[in-house]
Amino acid sequence: MSKVKRILIIVEGPNDEKVMVEKLWDRFDKNADHLVMAYETNIYVLMRSLFIGGVMDDDLDLLRFLKSKDVPEEKRLGLNERFTDVYLIFDFDPHDPRADFDMLRKMLRFFNDSTSRGKLFINYPMMQSYRHIRSKRDCDFKDRLSSVDLGKKYKSLVDQEACKELKQINRSNRGILGWIIRMHL
Repeated sequence: MSKVKRILIIVEGPNDEKVMVEKLWDRFDKNADHLVMAYETNIYVLMRSLFIGGVMDDDLDLLRFLKSKDVPEEKRLGLNERFTDVYLIFDFDPHDPRADFDMLRKMLRFFNDSTSRGKLFINYPMMQSYRHIRSKRDCDFKDRLSSVDLGKKYKSLVDQEACKELKQINRSNRGILGWIIRMHL
């Protein structure tokens, strides 16, 4: 008997991140049983909440932690469900003055399994990097670097440099999204 999967995806923001994850689910598996929850803050704020005195509790229950936060009732109700997998997707945001790379490494080691504690994925430098592709044959994409000094200006740079197929990502079809995924793989 196969086990039905119920997946929780915790993303940084309600706009770009949540929209993109929902778009991927919609285009590739309309029947997937999942909940996308926007945490509505960045990885460093989450980190400071999880690490008390620089130490994370090995017995941390992420869902209980999230339910204890000041979140709207509809989000809290969704967290009462049982999930087979939990994914956390946040931006690296190296320009943030609260950035602590040692604690981030600890967090990555802690959240390393989607079926137990959760699996953390970090967008480098931020979520918009998924479309920082200049052409269908952008050979430099996998080696592209960004200056930490750009900070939030990185979004504007991506808007300027992204190829025309990625300018209106909300209109992207399964073919375009599949192409983006192949570029990243």
